[in-house]
Amino acid sequence: MAKIQFANASSWYRKYTIDKRILRTVLQQIATDHGFHVEHISIVLTTDEELLEVNRRYLKHDYYTDVITFDLGNKAQYIHGEAYISKDRIESNATKFNCSPCDEFSRVAIHACLHLCGHKDKTQSDQTIMRTHENKYLNLYIQKLSVPKP
Repeated sequence: MAKIQFANASSWYRKYTIDKRILRTVLQQIATDHGFHVEHISIVLTTDEELLEVNRRYLKHDYYTDVITFDLGNKAQYIHGEAYISKDRIESNATKFNCSPCDEFSRVAIHACLHLCGHKDKTQSDQTIMRTHENKYLNLYIQKLSVPKP
C-alpha cells in the first residue's frame, strides 16, 4: 500500500493552505508516470539550521538548501525515501520568486519526488529537464486545487 506521509508541522501546512491530499495524488502520479510504485515517502519539514546540519553531516556540503532527498529503497521500481524540506527556504524563496509558499512547497516536494524517480539536477541540461517536470506537475497540482470539492 502506497504511503506518502507529511511527518510534522501540521499547523504550518494549514497556515499556507497546502492540500496534502491533492499533493499526495500528484506525487503518486509522478511515480506512476516514471514507472514506479510508491512504497513510502516521508516529507519532513525542518528549519534552515537543521537542514544545514543534515547537509553537512550526510552530504559533506556546507550550504543552505531547500530540500535534501534520501532514497532508502532497495527494490527496483518501488520508491521508498525521505525528503527534508526547509520551511525557512520555502518562505524565503516564495518571496524571492514572487509565488505563494503553498506553490513553492509543492514545487519542492515535486522536486524531491522526481529525485526519487531518478532525475538529477547537477548539469544545466538536467536542471532544464527537472524544471520542465516540476512545472508540469505543479500545474497539475494547481489545476486539482481549483476543482470544486464535492
